[in-house]
Amino acid sequence: MRRFALLGAAFGLLSGAGAMLAACAHPGGPGFAELPPWLQAHLARVNADARHPSVIAVWEWPYQGRTVYEVQAGCCDRFNELYDAQGTYLCAPTGGYTGRGDGKCPDAVAARAAAGEQVRKLWYHTAPAHPADRASAPDLP
Repeated sequence: MRRFALLGAAFGLLSGAGAMLAACAHPGGPGFAELPPWLQAHLARVNADARHPSVIAVWEWPYQGRTVYEVQAGCCDRFNELYDAQGTYLCAPTGGYTGRGDGKCPDAVAARAAAGEQVRKLWYHTAPAHPADRASAPDLP
């Protein structure tokens, strides 16, 4: 299970973010420049192999009075993680073996649905996805 409890510490050294972005096979893509620097660095790290991305999309929406980023996993029973605007891990509302996330924010799925048109897809991976990725992580509304 990948958790980013130390996300602030890991990405506190934003001077290394440029190097991570340069090493990424596909650091850009639609909406990439709109993402906060901590999220750009995270995507560059986890998507270093463009053929098998760990993250296929990033969504922005309001949750509990703040802006959150939902990081949609690319495949295979991974959690779809939710972060606040500063990069603090909040929970995984969906994904995992059960599809119900990690159970730490049971109201998040309903809150996302209620957000309606406020839910914005900020970024998505543009490299051809593996067929298993498309089957296990359909495009969310």
